[in-house]
Amino acid sequence: MEEQIIFENRIFCFTGEFENYTRDELFNLVVKYGGLPAEKMTLDVHYLIYGSVPNPHFKYGAFGNKYKTAHEMLASKIGNIIGIFPEDIFLSSLENTTLNANRLLIKSDSLKLLKRISPGKPRMKRSEILLRPLDASNYDWSFYVPNCFNEELDIRQTIRTDPVKDANGDIVKKANGKPKTIQRLVWTQGNFFTFQKGDTIYDTSLAYQEWGHALKHIKRMITIKYAQPVEFEEWQNKRSPGEVIFSLTIFQNGELKESENKTLTQDEFVKYLIDG
Repeated sequence: MEEQIIFENRIFCFTGEFENYTRDELFNLVVKYGGLPAEKMTLDVHYLIYGSVPNPHFKYGAFGNKYKTAHEMLASKIGNIIGIFPEDIFLSSLENTTLNANRLLIKSDSLKLLKRISPGKPRMKRSEILLRPLDASNYDWSFYVPNCFNEELDIRQTIRTDPVKDANGDIVKKANGKPKTIQRLVWTQGNFFTFQKGDTIYDTSLAYQEWGHALKHIKRMITIKYAQPVEFEEWQNKRSPGEVIFSLTIFQNGELKESENKTLTQDEFVKYLIDG
């Protein structure tokens, strides 16, 4: 078995009860570090992680039938199984794993991608390059758009299926001659933007601190008054760019000055968030 658990592109199954985490929290940790969770032990699973809390209803102390199945698969060298580990090894491996950090994303990078995907093809393939990184502090847009706006930016997780390759880069095949594949869960970018009425966006991340403190740092605030999302018009086989009507409030010398309403398409509004 591998001494260090590898998370990137690996599938994890869990059994038993864990001391400090619920099953959903464990699934989220796996996804955060580039893996994919599985509810059941299948031939695709790479790791079985078992909890440390004993349960009298389990056949094997702290875990159940998944443990027996994984042991049999490991002994028989069936499937993708790499190892069976207790929760403390799983958690220590998390501590020793560095999250993939995106480089600083500058405005021009985002604008180039926006130009490429928007208006784009009506049914474009979702891009694994994002308009702005999930590390919402690592980019220099004119406005701060936190992860709670992922849906509005059409950023979401997608399951991708890739062929398994050996150390030489050759595709590994099954006994029937078909390529062996692995699924991975990745963040992807589309071009169906959905900013909506009531959305409020500030020019600084400090706006999300205690309000009295935040007011000392906010210089600009966008308030959306009306919006129509980007939509696909089946009958014309084209993408409708939507609409956003918003006001811009300027904070200056303790005074607030709200501009007249501006009207942009959803595409133009995203460009405005990037470039100002």
